Amino acid sequence: METPLLAAALIVKNEEENLPGCLASLEALGPLMSEVCVYDTGSSDRTIEIAEAAGARVERGFWDADFARARNSAISMANAKWVLIIDADERVEADVPTLKRALREALKSGGLGYDTMDVPVVDVRHGRELQTLISVRLLRPGRAHYSGAIHEQVVARCEGMTLNSYDVGRSTIAVHHHGYSDEELYAEKLRRNAAIAEEVVAEAESGSDTDTLIRGLVDRARSVRPVDPDRALLDLRRVRGMKSGMRYRWWGLENLADCLIDVGEFSEAAQVTAQLRGEGGPTSYCDYLDARRLAAVGDVEAALALLRNIDSLETSMRVVQSPMVLIKARMDACLHVGVYDEAAACLIRLMASYGQIKRKHGDLLLKMWGGLPLEALVEVLVEADRGYLPAIIEEFQASEGVGPAVAESLRQKRIASLPEPVTT
Repeated sequence: METPLLAAALIVKNEEENLPGCLASLEALGPLMSEVCVYDTGSSDRTIEIAEAAGARVERGFWDADFARARNSAISMANAKWVLIIDADERVEADVPTLKRALREALKSGGLGYDTMDVPVVDVRHGRELQTLISVRLLRPGRAHYSGAIHEQVVARCEGMTLNSYDVGRSTIAVHHHGYSDEELYAEKLRRNAAIAEEVVAEAESGSDTDTLIRGLVDRARSVRPVDPDRALLDLRRVRGMKSGMRYRWWGLENLADCLIDVGEFSEAAQVTAQLRGEGGPTSYCDYLDARRLAAVGDVEAALALLRNIDSLETSMRVVQSPMVLIKARMDACLHVGVYDEAAACLIRLMASYGQIKRKHGDLLLKMWGGLPLEALVEVLVEADRGYLPAIIEEFQASEGVGPAVAESLRQKRIASLPEPVTT
């Protein structure tokens, strides 16, 4: 019998609330998903019962503060050519025929084919997409597995082997991560990650594995930064002085420059960004860091010149920031220097394309629009809309002056665009 094409692997613990939604999204893949393998690390709620009732294969495992070991245990349960890595607080969406074709073609492309596939992982909080991480979520279990107790990474099973990876694209498959919407849960995850990173650093300090030490220091810094930026800076400054060719160190430099800007250490931030740029770090992210710093010190025109030339924002670790980050920064800079038409265009995109609609946004947009025809504003908002028109109408209804008139025009446009009711 031929080995199935695709299986899913999860590690879980007390996920009775999240797991049903995840399993439902996997079920939507139909026959392509041959089995769902769940490695439980010690649940005390109904997680195992829910998984088994949904037809998943469950192994009652254990937790030893090592994400890579747990991931690899889940993968070892699967019998398929490809394994999809997913968590209980995630949902997968895919064009199933296209995905099936991509998986088959990836097995034979380039002789031995591809070993892993990069999948967009979208960070969704309170219904809005914040950023997208391009992450290995599809792998061939005989060729790749996980390494690293925290923020685990996919590596080749054979030492010296380079993994051949393929970027599958969001139109084929995407994973939507919802785990950070609950602030208390997010804070708990940060504390857990900081504790694991502490152990990694302590163990690496006694050895000679520089890369592991760098990874532990960066992970610890990222986990403690929201509550203790000074402690994060200690770890990140140490990483800056260490030698390594891995991208994780660049990520540490990016976090260091960003943190330095936040605390007002602008001179050191400039030095770190220049070092990152000189070592070959991502140009667009270096430009963004420089733009952030220049705006903070008052040279907003220079910051705007940089922001205008950045098309997308991707870190060394292939975390793709939401376009909202750039659009908001560009709008703020335009407002500061008085380029109101460009600022208005940015705000229209934020509201209509990304749902960033705050109180007084309507008043601000009308002020920037000035004496231009309101009919043109209505047309632009309708053209840019991606499903946020009802909220935009509500915002203009609460605005001053001509706001309610704009709301009524948008309402009429929306009614005209709705399909005719079916009569019998």
